[in-house]
Amino acid sequence: SEMCIRDRYNTVKLIIIALLVGFSCSWHLQTTNRFRYEWEIIKDIYWQLTWRAPDLKPGTALLSNDIPLRYYSDNSLTALVNWVYAPENKSLDMPYLLDYISVRLGSGLTGLTEGLPINQDYSTLSFNGTTDNSIALFAVPPSCIRLLDRKLDDNYQRLPALSAKAARFSNLEQIRFDNQAVPPYHVFGQEPAPTWCYYFEKADLARQKKDWSAIVAYGDLAFTLNDNPNEATERLPFIEGYAHLGHWDRAVELSRDTVSHGGEGVITMLCNAWSRIAKTTAASPEQIQALQSIESDYNCTNQ
Repeated sequence: SEMCIRDRYNTVKLIIIALLVGFSCSWHLQTTNRFRYEWEIIKDIYWQLTWRAPDLKPGTALLSNDIPLRYYSDNSLTALVNWVYAPENKSLDMPYLLDYISVRLGSGLTGLTEGLPINQDYSTLSFNGTTDNSIALFAVPPSCIRLLDRKLDDNYQRLPALSAKAARFSNLEQIRFDNQAVPPYHVFGQEPAPTWCYYFEKADLARQKKDWSAIVAYGDLAFTLNDNPNEATERLPFIEGYAHLGHWDRAVELSRDTVSHGGEGVITMLCNAWSRIAKTTAASPEQIQALQSIESDYNCTNQ
């Protein structure tokens, strides 16, 4: 009958509406969770950044790979860098910049060689710097972020091609040690409890300062955590620290762990680390034995 047809039509209509509402709610819930998840990643990145770089000279540009985020661009991340390192700045000159190399290359970032200007406008704000005063940043969560060293990371095989080029002129002298930047509490909340990445960033900073005893202190804590390196070469600062303090067995053990987890792709970086160790530590029977062991295992020359 006509009434039955109308009832069926209304039923189908209600089912379709219910499905649309359900799908809409599900989509909004997934979006909310994704946004929350990405914000946690960003907070973690900025805490790691301040652990690795207590302060930055004004005019520093961070040249980054494309961090795998959906809702945040390098524009958003630039704002956060300035809030962290220049919270009192009131001028229209931005002292800091974070650029995705793939996005900005050919515009504000004119090229990936030394001595080139970096000029970028953000509405009424502007940044003016040079590639000489830039730091290459590599972030692929959950691995710890890396501020790349042109002398140490030239054989880091995980780097995308553009980040590898930026690493060649990455200038860690832009990092200052006399102040400790702290992400604003009202944005980032309280500093998290130490994890593996906390100790890695602190150890990598200590390696830059050649504070070997600090590295060993961080390592003794880091390796007791219920947390592990997410990337094999995160062990390298600790290898150098333990070696410089004469803990040769521990340095060799961590070297073998590095290759075990990272494969042949990490051997060149490991050999380079041991070459530095050979040149900067005093000869002793233990040192010679450790160097010979690494050379035998991985065909390092330590020259």
